[in-house]
Amino acid sequence: MSKIKTVSRTELREKNKAAGKKLIAGASVYVIVTIILAVIQTCGFELFGCSIAFILSLVCSVGFVFGEKEGAALGLFGGFVCDCLGTVGFSILPLFYMLCGYICGIMIKWFLSRNLPSFVIYCLIVGILREGVTFLYYMLYSENFGFFETVIKVLIPEYFAFVLFSPLMYLLSVLIKRILMRNRK
Repeated sequence: MSKIKTVSRTELREKNKAAGKKLIAGASVYVIVTIILAVIQTCGFELFGCSIAFILSLVCSVGFVFGEKEGAALGLFGGFVCDCLGTVGFSILPLFYMLCGYICGIMIKWFLSRNLPSFVIYCLIVGILREGVTFLYYMLYSENFGFFETVIKVLIPEYFAFVLFSPLMYLLSVLIKRILMRNRK
């Protein structure tokens, strides 16, 4: 006959408090990282003559590493911060970033596995979606919109810059997760 394992209420409270502290610590770390990356993204750091979507790649990596809820929450916050720092007029970035974080978190349960090559494949897809949003913005707000000029001078460089820096955000998220989950039993 097997023994029934009993757990005291005190032990459960301690585990609950520890989990709450890790949640607060993780959220605080990501809030700080998001604000720093948003400032870098909107204040002139460029590659190939265009800004890099650090926040979107961070949101996708959080959804990929932590899950869809965390990715969606960071996407909403990250999109809002980017809007506050760098856009004027109507913007759909918070909604778009939230959906990207959620989709990366939910799709990893069904397709591919949790590793860097799989994340790069997701970023290739999300990058195309992002460039679709950028193209929409150019169509709506550009005074002298040129299709080929926009594709060649804006969309292609932005896409390659996004894909190039996405693995760094994945590695950052994996590192943060390992630090947060280090003492977990």
